Amino acid sequence: MKTHNQLTLLGISLILFLSIGCSKPKPKTTTDTTPVIQKSDWNTVATNCFLTSLYFVNDTIGYAVGKEETIYKTVDGGRKWSRDYFYSSTDILQSVNFIDSKNGFAVGNNSILKTTDGSNWTHFNNASKSELFRCIYFTSLKNGYLTGDNGAFLKTTDGGNSWNDMTSVTTETFNSIFFTNSNTGYMVGSTGTIIKTTDAGNKWSILKSGTTEHLKSVYFTNATTGYVVGTNGLILQTNDAGNSWTILKSNTNSTLFSVCFSNINNGYAVGGEGTILKQ
Repeated sequence: MKTHNQLTLLGISLILFLSIGCSKPKPKTTTDTTPVIQKSDWNTVATNCFLTSLYFVNDTIGYAVGKEETIYKTVDGGRKWSRDYFYSSTDILQSVNFIDSKNGFAVGNNSILKTTDGSNWTHFNNASKSELFRCIYFTSLKNGYLTGDNGAFLKTTDGGNSWNDMTSVTTETFNSIFFTNSNTGYMVGSTGTIIKTTDAGNKWSILKSGTTEHLKSVYFTNATTGYVVGTNGLILQTNDAGNSWTILKSNTNSTLFSVCFSNINNGYAVGGEGTILKQ
């Protein structure tokens, strides 16, 4: 991964709304110097759906979720999308995550959906919380994390059959969580908050983001290189495991709700006003 990625805008015109939540130890307010802005270029592609989150399991296969518990799937690297699941409810799916090419989860309001073959989805909700679920993330077939409004933060060690409350650090809503291995993870949220754990979520430390924008999504391509997106088209990049962050120019002022990579060279960010950006 290059230190300063030059991002090529492919964009998919979708109407998007995403807010993924998380929580943990109450971060102290930190004032930082705004990072250097590096130039990046972005483009646009399109579909008529209201989508909120996407996840690629490899270079070609990806999933996007959104309104009415709709799940879309691509098998050609995002050029074409087909509807994989449709429940016709008022629920909006907020997050989608896959452990491998077949086993995946999607969450929204108070719903959890699960697939074991990458195509057929079933409702699978054993979480005790009633808050709006914002983000789901599994580090293995057994171990996963679920976050929601009002500081809700749950962990499963049995593949989602049962969920245990983790000690909440704050009642604020964190929007996204990502683990680079079974122990090291990151959560992002409002007013530029980024926190990091190195012990599977038991303790968290505050990282300096250098921004007060609301952060919506975090994704790492390896142990040290990661990306965060947020309001006003913000894209942050780190190459040292979160110790410092650089602002990349997205050429959009729309809120970016989700970021994901199909490999270390090809990344996607989705946002408001029908935007998907591709690296």
